[in-house]
Amino acid sequence: MRSLISILLAIIGLNTAYAEVAKSSAEGFIIEQSVDVTTEPAAVFAVMTGKVGEWWNPEHTYSGVGANLQIDKRCYCERWDGNLVHHLNTAIWVENSKVVFEGGLGPLKDFGLDGTMIWSLLPNDSDGTTISWKYYVNGFTDTDLTALAPVVDSVLAEQLRRLQEHLNNK
Repeated sequence: MRSLISILLAIIGLNTAYAEVAKSSAEGFIIEQSVDVTTEPAAVFAVMTGKVGEWWNPEHTYSGVGANLQIDKRCYCERWDGNLVHHLNTAIWVENSKVVFEGGLGPLKDFGLDGTMIWSLLPNDSDGTTISWKYYVNGFTDTDLTALAPVVDSVLAEQLRRLQEHLNNK
């Protein structure tokens, strides 16, 4: 039944999505993305931060297992078999509203890049939530970041779409 409701909501436009590389240069880029979900902000926050392993694609982890991911007031980390990947530091945590992370996700660390990722939740006109992600990435590296920006945008767009589907199918 919930799947049917999600399909109907998508048809009438309540599952809107927006993703783009907002700005890009050889030294950095800004990615902006947002989706609307039919879930209220507190429940979105709980799933987004407390159940990341249920919606984040395990192909975009070091361990290959989504259940190894965790987000808390210290970090977005991945732990398994004595290993640790400290993906991002948590800089700001406003319960049910906003999380700001610092650092470079995944292979961005290998390029010596840094970033600030902001996850914001706002109630929308459809009694749901607008989830917005903004990721500022910068650094001095031997890789032209204009070519890397669309790849990072695509990976993050996939994760946000998976979160949206996870929330709307609950």
